[in-house]
Amino acid sequence: MIDILNLVKILPPQQMSQFLHELLNEFKNPLEFRMKYGEEIKKYVQIEGIGLKPIAVTLGGLMSIAGAVVSCCLFDSIRYIITSIEVKEGKGAFELSNKYLKVFEENGFEIIVINFNDLPKYNEAETLFNIMKQGAIIVQGVSVELAIWFGRNAGIGRLIIYRPLKDKVILKYV
Repeated sequence: MIDILNLVKILPPQQMSQFLHELLNEFKNPLEFRMKYGEEIKKYVQIEGIGLKPIAVTLGGLMSIAGAVVSCCLFDSIRYIITSIEVKEGKGAFELSNKYLKVFEENGFEIIVINFNDLPKYNEAETLFNIMKQGAIIVQGVSVELAIWFGRNAGIGRLIIYRPLKDKVILKYV
């Protein structure tokens, strides 16, 4: 049996990697995973503020996988996974993130690939603006520059910060 509480803990990278490798088999079908673990996960999440329903979550490196999993368990409205070029390629440190990305893609989530290490280019920005017009984006694992861009362009209630703390997660509307 998987210790679902590990999804909301800050674990050392090696321990988190091992846990997420084990979790991957359970997460092959996100809808079934949500039905099985959703209520348990909700016990460890606190949502602060009021805003639009989230329709997207970012997926970066290792430490952002749990946030994407938790977000998809909490909100059946998530349709987009916004990720980096490195995760899409799945090389080196991004191999595990790529495996989760494939699970999301195989289960009907739309994958949006942008450069997390720079400000969005015109077509990337246009795509992100269109997503923000529809709802909120849960942001985690992106660069400071990209986070600033999101914040500057999001408007009230369109951006949610994902922050794991000890035994719970805070989702805070900006």
